[in-house]
Amino acid sequence: MFTAKRTINITRFGWGAQPIDEIPVSLKANDNEQAFPSVTEGHAVDRFLRTKCLRCHIGSESPHRPGDYRASGCSSCHMIYSNDGVSLSHDRAIQKVQSKNKKQNRFTRKFAENSLNNPRGYPLLHKFTVAVPSVQCEHCHNNNGVGQEFEGLFAKPSRPMETPSQINAEKPVLYGKDHEFLVPDIHREKGMHCIDCHIGEEIKPEIEPDQLQSGVQIRCIDCHGTQEKTPEEYLLIESDLNAKKLLARNDLNPNLKKKVRAGDTVLVNSSGSPKPHIKKIKKNWVLYSKITGKKHIIPLLKNFKPSIAHQIPKHMQKMECSTCHARWAAIDWGMHVIREKVFAPRKWGNWNLSDPMRFPADPSNEKPGMLDWLTAKSLPKKIKADK
Repeated sequence: MFTAKRTINITRFGWGAQPIDEIPVSLKANDNEQAFPSVTEGHAVDRFLRTKCLRCHIGSESPHRPGDYRASGCSSCHMIYSNDGVSLSHDRAIQKVQSKNKKQNRFTRKFAENSLNNPRGYPLLHKFTVAVPSVQCEHCHNNNGVGQEFEGLFAKPSRPMETPSQINAEKPVLYGKDHEFLVPDIHREKGMHCIDCHIGEEIKPEIEPDQLQSGVQIRCIDCHGTQEKTPEEYLLIESDLNAKKLLARNDLNPNLKKKVRAGDTVLVNSSGSPKPHIKKIKKNWVLYSKITGKKHIIPLLKNFKPSIAHQIPKHMQKMECSTCHARWAAIDWGMHVIREKVFAPRKWGNWNLSDPMRFPADPSNEKPGMLDWLTAKSLPKKIKADK
């Protein structure tokens, strides 16, 4: 996760910078890896990675704007930030700084526009947690990807306005974008969070170099079963070393402590990984939320009369459940990139609103360009980086 190895190699392969079987490139190369090329070396894609993709690398800083506030390293996940970056800590130093800007509305477009020169954010509380809520995941996983679909937010296209007067500077934005409010995912509606389904092995995966989706373990059938079978089981035996590790991990989370004990039967996903927060109680499977401790009884497909669609074998064998059962989907995957030999800042000026990777392309800026996020440093009142 900290090496960004998978992101780097998938992108380099896609741009034709390396064959699929080349020694992998990594930000923290070991004896079996290549170091990431310096600014003066490498392929055009390496510059693209520095200025775009690696902004979400956990070793990089984040823009100072609503939705994007987070720390780096382990803290990027385990230190919780609100969307506006305002702290509830009793730390006097933090409160003194925040008091100077307490009347400032951080959710306005004009604030998001200035993301490289805004004051930094602070964590809600100055402590680590394993109960990481969805809002923290979405500081990176947004932009019409799975995070916003989960929340029921649809980001409008970043088309430029014809004239600056059409831009409402006071309009609220999140992640630098306007949103339509749609129906949230059913799991979100029921009060669940990302890590209630996704486990550690998915968050820090070892995936194939040519496919990101291979890092995802969870499948609908893991919890809901099929028309023929119920979920796979794993009995937690007290003398089993693996069971002891699972229970010890649960005990780190106050929302799970004492919910599952030795002798309980827990669920196993399709990749063979036990999920110790989902246990069998009589004939029911019960999920305890890692964030709230709330009890969710999981509906099993086997307990329902098969619909006509479920009686078509190919539907059940070849299609993902979400193909039909997702409430909606942006399907905003992939990326279109335009490479110009000569940068014409005025041509793209009005696109700055949703892109924190670029210094504003206006007459007052002598060097418009894109930020190198591998060199970025989050300072109290701005982000400093090469470009």
